[in-house]
Amino acid sequence: MTNNLQTVKIGFIPLVDCALLAITKEKGFGAEHGIDLDLHKEVSWANIRDKVYLGYLDGAQMLAGMPLAANLSLMPNSSDIIAPFVLGRNGNAITVSHALYEEMVAEGGELLDELDLVKTGAALKAVIEKRKQTGKSRLRFAMVFPFSCHNYHLRYWMAACGIDPDVDVHLEVIPPAFMDENLEQGYIDGFCVGEPWNSLAVAQDLGVIIASTAQIWSQSPEKLLGMRKDWVERNSALFTGLMKALAQAANWAAETSHQEEIAEILSEHQYLDVPAEIILKALSGNLCLKKGNAPVFIKDFMALAGQGANCPHPQEGVWILQQMERWKQIKPPFDAQLALESAFSRTLYGEVLGLEEGEEQGLRLFDFA
Repeated sequence: MTNNLQTVKIGFIPLVDCALLAITKEKGFGAEHGIDLDLHKEVSWANIRDKVYLGYLDGAQMLAGMPLAANLSLMPNSSDIIAPFVLGRNGNAITVSHALYEEMVAEGGELLDELDLVKTGAALKAVIEKRKQTGKSRLRFAMVFPFSCHNYHLRYWMAACGIDPDVDVHLEVIPPAFMDENLEQGYIDGFCVGEPWNSLAVAQDLGVIIASTAQIWSQSPEKLLGMRKDWVERNSALFTGLMKALAQAANWAAETSHQEEIAEILSEHQYLDVPAEIILKALSGNLCLKKGNAPVFIKDFMALAGQGANCPHPQEGVWILQQMERWKQIKPPFDAQLALESAFSRTLYGEVLGLEEGEEQGLRLFDFA
């Protein structure tokens, strides 16, 4: 059977939510459908964008905003992308330096007991206002890519707390694996990134986790499988096999008894190269927010599968498009319908894997207003 396998080249970033790709390969689900899944570890989302555009990759793990941005030609290297499978929901957090955390505690009291976004946001706003009055420089926050939920979640939370993310702080792009180093060196005061980089920062005593993005938008689509449209059109049978293999991986991952094995797989050098016990924190939702503190269970911190998690929902793409417009990345007129049909392809998901009754659901977005 091995000799008959056809190679599919997929890029990924070393993050816990690349798990379904790793499981598909390591557990043999890809091979069951005639696929030799050739996974390429990339350092940044810009690398993913460029290598998919240039054809070095057939597809990739993509941020939820990337397929939309690609189909609207918002990025310098934009190819038409089809994204019919959600690889993971939530799984990001906001981490700040110890110095900033202590400033926030001085303004708002203990913040980790309740993990209340309103209280935490008010403390951050108070710090920003004090820094303005004393002539200190603006705080620097990092996120991973302009068209990412990290960017939109961070901006949404700050704006809801009365902080203008374009005026009151600096926001910059740093690849996920470099966040901790930049925090340690003092180049940034905080970041929003996926796991394991928040938990690793805590384990190394570099920072404090002050919020989970699951609190901002519960069940937010975080990563999608994004494929080149022309590749899918030329390889429809292979693409169908890949979708079915990923669905098998998702069903396997949905069993909580498999979490430790998933963490062991991801801890290998070719994937995250991070201790399994750190990775397990995100998978279980039991995060240590500050070194030395007891773990805290965060409901729905990350979902790789189960309860329709892998099916894209167009209204989720609409919210992302609204954020693009809100933060002036796009302005009307633009063909939102065309972008959504490909980038959040619920129809294609249904054709290959079927839709379960009741899968369509409204946004569970926490709004401070």
